[in-house]
Amino acid sequence: MRRKRLYDPGAFVVWVVAPFVGYRGKERRRIAFEYPKDDEAMAAALSIRVLIWLIAAFCSVVPSAISNVLRNAACISTDALVITILNYSSAGLVGFSSVVAVTTVVRWGLAHPISWLGAATRLSDKVFRPLRWWFCAPSVLEFAYGALFAMGMVEAMLGPTAELSGC
Repeated sequence: MRRKRLYDPGAFVVWVVAPFVGYRGKERRRIAFEYPKDDEAMAAALSIRVLIWLIAAFCSVVPSAISNVLRNAACISTDALVITILNYSSAGLVGFSSVVAVTTVVRWGLAHPISWLGAATRLSDKVFRPLRWWFCAPSVLEFAYGALFAMGMVEAMLGPTAELSGC
């Protein structure tokens, strides 16, 4: 029987970032693309995804740090396009990754009562397997929430800038 695979945007991000968290080779593929077989595999997949999204949120500091170095060391004006792009990418990355991390934590929290309910009622695994798969695969809707929050963070940065410039 052929195993089902996760092919959502989150799976590809997990596959790219997993080596930096310590997963290599087959483990990297398994944690990113395979549907979980049981509750332990589901908890492991969700916990690594939470960790990866939090790492992505912390990586949003990098563009901001580069813009600070360019402004201070190279004496580039704050109105320069490079500085603006770096600042907006930092705000967008922290907005996107924090929303996806929060929704993953919520799914992680909801997965435990679902697995407990499946064990308590002794229903067949066919009932709870699709739920387990849904809890592990981020939906396109979550990425849309993340994109909207990223745009909101950029808009929040634009507001004070527009007020200070007199627009």
